[in-house]
Parts: sequence; C-alpha cells; structure tokens
Amino acid sequence: MTYQQLHLFSYVNTLFFKEKKVEAQYNSWYDEARLEQISWICALTGTLYLVYALIDYFIAPKEVYMTMIGVHAGLMAPFLFVISRLAKDIKQISLVNILQFIAPIVAALANILMKIEPHIYNSELYLIIFWIFTVSGLNLWRASLSASIVFLMSVNAASSLQSTDFMMTTFWSLSTLSFGFLGAYLLERSSRKVFVNEQRLAELAETDKLTGLYNRTRLDRVLKGELVRAKRFEHKFACVLIDIDYFKQVNDTYGHTVGDDILVEMSTLILKHTRKNDTVIRWGGEEFVLICAEIDKEGVMAVCEHLRQKISAFSFPEVGHLSVSMGVAMYEDSDTI
Repeated sequence: MTYQQLHLFSYVNTLFFKEKKVEAQYNSWYDEARLEQISWICALTGTLYLVYALIDYFIAPKEVYMTMIGVHAGLMAPFLFVISRLAKDIKQISLVNILQFIAPIVAALANILMKIEPHIYNSELYLIIFWIFTVSGLNLWRASLSASIVFLMSVNAASSLQSTDFMMTTFWSLSTLSFGFLGAYLLERSSRKVFVNEQRLAELAETDKLTGLYNRTRLDRVLKGELVRAKRFEHKFACVLIDIDYFKQVNDTYGHTVGDDILVEMSTLILKHTRKNDTVIRWGGEEFVLICAEIDKEGVMAVCEHLRQKISAFSFPEVGHLSVSMGVAMYEDSDTI
C-alpha cells in the first residue's frame, strides 16, 4: 500500500488504530452509523418511562408516587425524547454523546434519592447498566465510565442494607457490569473489523492493481472534493498529467513484463518526489495524474520540475534513463472537472 492510502493493516484486534487519522475516520464512521440507533432507542426508552409512570400511579407507595411519576414522566421521558430528536442531525453528535452519557446517571440518581424499597429500584439500576452497554449507542469507553458511575452509586446506596442484601446487591450489580462490559467490548471489536473491511473494499475499488496507486474512480472523487474546497475557501489547486516518453518503444523492445516493472518503479518515484498531501493516480497505460492541493502556479511548476529532474536522473533496470512530459492545468473560477 502507498502512504496515500489508509494504513488499516496495523489493526491487530485492539481497540485503537495506531494512526490517529484512521482512528478519527473510524470515530466519524461510527458516529454516523449509530445515529439512527440512538434516535430509536431513546424514543423507545422515553415511551417506556411514560408507561413506567402509569404503573407508578397504581403500585408505588403513596408517599413517593407523585415524585416517581414526576421523575419518570416529567424528567426522563422528555430528556430521552430530546436526545432522540437531536440524534437525527449528525451536527449534533457531540451534544448527543454528552446527553447519552448523562441520561442513565440522572435516572439512577433519581431512583436512589427517592428512597423506595431496594427490590423496586434495584431492577431498574441493573437494567440501566445493561442499557448503557448494549443499546445506548455509546462507544465502549464512554459506556464503561457511565456504567461504572451507576454501579458505584448502586453499591453506595446498598451500603445501608443488611449485610446479606448488600452482598447480593453488589454481586448482581457487578455481574450486570461485567456482562455488559464484555458484550460492549466484543461489539466494539466487531465494529472496528467491519470498518476495516469496508475501507479495504473501498480501496480495492479505487486502486490500480499493478502500481498500487489510485485509479480513475478515485480521481473523480478527489477532483470533486478539490472543486468544492476551492470554491468554498478560495484555494487554488493544480492538475498535472504525466506521460512517460516513448513508452511504446520500451514495450516493443524489452517486452511488457519490463514495461510493467517500469510503471511500478515510476509510481514509486512520483510518490517519493511529490508532496505528501498531493494525490497520485494512474490514469491508464503510461499516463499518471497528479493533483496538487493548495498550490499556486509557481509552486506547481517547482514540484513538476523537481519531479522531472529526479525521473531523468534515475536509471531503470534493463532500460536505463527515461524522461517524462507533463501538462499542468491550474484551477480557475467556474471550472468543471
């Protein structure tokens, strides 16, 4: 793989990618993938809290039933419905993450402060921990921190119980935390594997098999992106077409196997002697395209002349020295691909 492409093969069944860029891309992919899940889960949980409030009316102790109804119907249900609504917009993902983290802690705290019978609220605390890990949509680390806070709150609330009740409450809370963490851990690993496989497939579709460079499919995407950036931020960029001179004679004289070797070597030279933020693409045959981002006319001419000299000075096995010709087009306002 070239350095143009994602270094996904550093993935070794861990919970982090070695490259910060890949980790950031995974987080962005994960955020977008789970928005619908968060929206539906929060809407369902909010609805269940409304049902819970209705049940409170019939079975809760008279001295606290109005408080319970207020917490479940007046606090938690609207809180979750707001998250559900925000989760429909990817721009709100940071706020959604914060609210998703806080919601179960608020629910657990409210339950504990109502000082109702442990056998009534303990079940909800167990369910809250399980909810955090399995369906909330939080990533593993946020879920672990949120669930751990709920667990500590649960154990602290149980400390006033008899020793047997305290031990069993702690045991069941710890069991729920353990099962939840294991499930979330396995889900996180699976999610990262799915991301890696998707990126590999995308790269295969956009990669030239012989040289490992991007192909013309990728060129269209890069050009569209650069056009958008140029119009939005008024950045200049350049498109360079590179052609190996008299390459047909090389194939006719030395054979296509040597010709292929030269194309691979030429790809390496172009990558080595261009900027890391430039994109190199095999257009077809002996032609390559270089997209130079955020550059002016003098800058791209310097890049091209440097590259031309390095290629001319290089001695290819069996063939010796070769030269290239280049054509440069600078972006102008209103240009199309």
